[in-house]
Amino acid sequence: LRIIPILLFFSAIIIWNIEPFTSHFFAPNVRPPNYEYYPYSDAQIYDITAQTLLNGEGYFNKGYVQRPLYGFMLFIFHKLVGQDYLNIVFFQTILYALFPVLMYFLGKKLFSPSVGIALGILTILRELTAFQASQWMEIVHSKLYMTDNWAGFFALLITLLIIYWYFCKKENHLMLVLIGFVLGISLLIRINLLLLFIPIFIFVFSKTQKNIKTKFLRIMILGLSSFVILLPWMVRNYYQIGEFGVEPQKFRMVIETRFNVQNDENVEDPNSSKPSQMIIPENLKPNNSNSFFGRVFGILRF
Repeated sequence: LRIIPILLFFSAIIIWNIEPFTSHFFAPNVRPPNYEYYPYSDAQIYDITAQTLLNGEGYFNKGYVQRPLYGFMLFIFHKLVGQDYLNIVFFQTILYALFPVLMYFLGKKLFSPSVGIALGILTILRELTAFQASQWMEIVHSKLYMTDNWAGFFALLITLLIIYWYFCKKENHLMLVLIGFVLGISLLIRINLLLLFIPIFIFVFSKTQKNIKTKFLRIMILGLSSFVILLPWMVRNYYQIGEFGVEPQKFRMVIETRFNVQNDENVEDPNSSKPSQMIIPENLKPNNSNSFFGRVFGILRF
C-alpha cells in the first residue's frame, strides 16, 4: 500500500498534463505576433506580484498585495522555468498533484485504504473534467494563475492534520503548533480561509477533556502559532501601507472605487475607465495612520 500515494501522484501529473490547455477568461486565447498565453484579471494581479519580486522592486512595489504567498510561489516558478505560461502551469500541476495523495490519506484514515484510493482517483478525474469543461464555463483549475485550488489544498491539509491530532491518545501540543503554522500560511495564500478558524477552534476546544485549562491551552497554542507566522507580514503591511493586517481590505476597496458617492453633484464620465481595485482613492486613504491613536486604532481594528 505504500506505493499507492506515489502512483496517485504520478498518475495525476501524467493525466492532467496530457490534456491540452484551452483558453480561459483568466488566460485568454493566444494572439499574434507571439501567440503566447498571458494571465488576465485577478491572475494578472498575482503575476504582477511575482514580476515585481523578479525585478527587485519587492512585493507590488511595496504596495498593497493580494495573496502574497501565491505571488511568491509564482516568483519561484518563474525563477525555475522562466516566463512561458505553459511551463509555469506545468510546474504548478506537479505541485498540485499532491492533492489526490492527501485525499487518499484522508479516506484511509477515516474509512479504509480502498476508500482512500477511490477518493484519490475521483480527485484526479475531477481536475481533468475541470480542464475539459473550461472551454464552456469559467471553472477554475490548476492550470490557471488562481488561488482557489490552493485554498482547497490547504483546507484539505488542515482537515487531515486536525483528524490526526484528534485521534492522538495523548495531548499532542506539537501537532497543534504545526496546525497553527499551516493555518497562518493558508491565510497568506487566500484570506477567505479565515472562515475556517472559528469551527477549528471550537472543534479543538470541545475535544473530550475534563480539564478546562487544557482546553484553553489548546486554543492559545493554536492561535499563537498562527499569529507568529502572520506577524512578519502584518508588520510589513503596517510600515508599508499603514494597515496592521494580513491583506488589504479588498472588498472595501472595490466598493470605494466603484460605488464612491461624492458630496458634489458632478457626474463621472461614463466613458472613463474604472480605477484599479488595488488603489484606494486619494480622498479615502487613511490620513491618521502616522498618529499614535491612528496606529493603536489600526491594530485594535484588526
